[in-house]
Amino acid sequence: MAGGKIDAVMNCTAPSGPGKMTMTMNGDYSGEAYAINVAMKMPGSPGMPGSGMTMKAKNSGKRTGECKKG
Repeated sequence: MAGGKIDAVMNCTAPSGPGKMTMTMNGDYSGEAYAINVAMKMPGSPGMPGSGMTMKAKNSGKRTGECKKG
């Protein structure tokens, strides 16, 4: 994460099972906005066909102005 770009890969191993989750993230950011693509993949359990999961998401946001004080 530097220069307005983010590019990351994270791997996590579940403490109570054989599963390992991999997440990748890439996108752009500034002080005014961000846009990021995220992909997550988790294999299924050996004895449970079809129990794996894949997820993809796109997130974005932008600054809209100062916070209003109540």
